[in-house]
Amino acid sequence: MFIEPILKMAEAKIRAAVSRMSGAALALAPLVVAIGFGTAAANSWLRDAYGERAAYLVLGAAYLVIAIVIYAAARARERRHAATAAQLAETTILHPLREASDLLSLAGVETALLGLAGKTGAPALRLVAGQAGKNFHLLLGAGIGIYVASRILDALNRRHQTNTPGA
Repeated sequence: MFIEPILKMAEAKIRAAVSRMSGAALALAPLVVAIGFGTAAANSWLRDAYGERAAYLVLGAAYLVIAIVIYAAARARERRHAATAAQLAETTILHPLREASDLLSLAGVETALLGLAGKTGAPALRLVAGQAGKNFHLLLGAGIGIYVASRILDALNRRHQTNTPGA
């Protein structure tokens, strides 16, 4: 079946994304603590070197610069998403279901479906990838739920196979 490799590739990509994001989430708590201790140490050093008022001004300015950089990066990402949405709006397929039904009436159904996927696949994938970041917490929860459910079902199936006579 020609869809099986695509599904296996998608499954591998999802596993890699969940693994990468769970590692990032686990590293976030120590990072926040490290930033807190770093800020306290910088505050102490700056107070000793330049006085209390200057220490607070320098730390405030440093966090302001960090916030501006993060804000600029977020706006740049929004512009990329807007460009992707504009590109999707300009795709040549206006009615994908009508075109798919026209293509399915032809003899080469597999070729027709792959051609249709080739026309819309890349812009749609970019849009889905962009939206996945916004809803990562939902995707992570769903992924964890599916993983736990599959482990439970696997364990139940193994126990059922060992308990059935003649198995």
